[in-house]
Amino acid sequence: MKTQKLELTWIGKHKRLKLEARILLEAPEKSYHAKVRSESAAFDNRLIFGDNLLALKALEQEFTGKVKCVFIDPPFNTGSAFEHYDDGVEHSIWLGLMRDRFQIFKNLLSNDGVLAVHLDDSEMAYCKVLLDEIFGRLNYCNTITMTTNDPSGFKATGSTVFSTANYLLLYAKDKSTKPLTKLFIPKGYDSGYNKYLVNKEDDFSNWKWIGIADAVSQNLGFDSVSAAKKEYGEYFEDEISNFAIANADRIFQLVAIGGGAAIKRRETINESKKERDKVFVHPN
Repeated sequence: MKTQKLELTWIGKHKRLKLEARILLEAPEKSYHAKVRSESAAFDNRLIFGDNLLALKALEQEFTGKVKCVFIDPPFNTGSAFEHYDDGVEHSIWLGLMRDRFQIFKNLLSNDGVLAVHLDDSEMAYCKVLLDEIFGRLNYCNTITMTTNDPSGFKATGSTVFSTANYLLLYAKDKSTKPLTKLFIPKGYDSGYNKYLVNKEDDFSNWKWIGIADAVSQNLGFDSVSAAKKEYGEYFEDEISNFAIANADRIFQLVAIGGGAAIKRRETINESKKERDKVFVHPN
């Protein structure tokens, strides 16, 4: 029995355009960049006027394997008519147009490069299957959902349900390179984190903690929180904030859990209730 891979098929899928390499010509009167090209010179941005498939083909010779990120916002194929392009082509034609471009994108991307495709629900599901085929399903990273319409707004008065989101399909050239890194945005002190772990170095079973206000007061040399507040007044809260940030690995909060999270941890919670002064670690 012949083994076949899972794939999306459509009329005309195997028809391929014969593209010849093109040369991009610069319009000096519209250009602005450093006279001498160097690593620090701002000459890398290019605005290309013309058919994007031919432009991509022209970029292959210079940028194959060098592009870190590609973001594409193609026609959603919703059936709308716009001044400069048709957003309502037959689905098989749309898929063919996108397939040709995705394959060049893959060539242009570096091994640790990523592709982001912005669509709504009109073609998103079909596009994902197409990208699975071109980039490999293992290189799918995520689908980011972006809210575009408020369900309580004017559109909610319509007679039917309406779309509330657009999507970003994220694919890596090679996901094993871990091309996406987390970005942490610093923020100020959250007063909800009001506990200070005194002996973090000890085994968790021996952990002791006090309120952050008590810890700050002791750190400032006072016997009580009231004495520290009397001395520092309104600036005592600033001292707490600074102390919390400086000792972030020891600051925590106690929170109640419910719903599915509580159900999964029911056995551990019941054990903890029997010995409230003991620290329990939930499995995993």
